[in-house]
Amino acid sequence: MYNYRQLLSAYNDLKKAGVHIQNQRSAVYRAQGFQYQKSSLPEF
Repeated sequence: MYNYRQLLSAYNDLKKAGVHIQNQRSAVYRAQGFQYQKSSLPEF
């Protein structure tokens, strides 16, 4: 049971980190005057 909780916690941390990165990228584009659209952005 402990390993399951640890695995679930790690998964949630990864999801939050991914959302954080997306939000940062969106903020950079907004600062430059562009509209953030995931489908139209080049991948880095």
